[in-house]
Amino acid sequence: MWSNDPFGHGPSVPYLFTKTGINRGVINRIHDDLKIFLRKHGALSFYWRQFFGEF
Repeated sequence: MWSNDPFGHGPSVPYLFTKTGINRGVINRIHDDLKIFLRKHGALSFYWRQFFGEF
């Protein structure tokens, strides 16, 4: 998956990707503090889910 969005992804992105068969992705632009926190807690891999519809 490649979605060049410098302002962040909307809540509909995971829903639309799953509808097209995409079930994995890489989020590269996150704040360093958040990246350090996620790494420290072993949470760099996670499920990104939308707030509506089916997953």
